[in-house]
Amino acid sequence: MKPKIIWMRFFLIGAISFIGFIFSSCSSDTEYVLRCDFKFLNGTTHKIRYSRITSVNTDTVLLFQVEPNSTYLLQLEGESGKEPAANDAGAGLLSDFNGGTVLVEFDDLKYVLYEDNEGSNSINNYQVQTLSERYFQYTYTFTQDMFDQAVPSK
Repeated sequence: MKPKIIWMRFFLIGAISFIGFIFSSCSSDTEYVLRCDFKFLNGTTHKIRYSRITSVNTDTVLLFQVEPNSTYLLQLEGESGKEPAANDAGAGLLSDFNGGTVLVEFDDLKYVLYEDNEGSNSINNYQVQTLSERYFQYTYTFTQDMFDQAVPSK
C-alpha cells in the first residue's frame, strides 16, 4: 500500500506544478493586427523595375514592376500596439519588405539606388492616410524628376 501512496503524492505534486506552469505562462499582452497598403505610383513614362539587392552576393531580387503611369499595390500585415502612430506604423513592414538597399530601374535606361532611410526605403517619404485604427495606406510616387536625376545605365 505504501508505494501506491508515495506514487500518488508525486503525481499530485507534478500535476499541480504543471497546472501552475500553464497559468503562469499566460500573459496579458495583447497583440493587434496592423494592416498597411503600400501604393507605388509611377508618374513617369518609363516602366519601373523595383528590386532588392541582397547583402550576401549583391544579387538583385525583383520585388515588383510598374508600367508607365500606373500603380502597384502591396498589402502587408503585421503586429502592432493598441494605437499605432500613423506616421511610422508601417516602417517595420516596409523595412522587412525592402530588406536594405533598393534598386529602381527605369526601362533599363537609368537607375537609382536607395540605401536605408532614403527614397522609397524611408517611411517618411510616403504620404500616409489612416483608413481605420490599425489600417494605413502609404503612397510613394516615382516622378519624372527622379528619372531625370537617375544614373544612366551602362
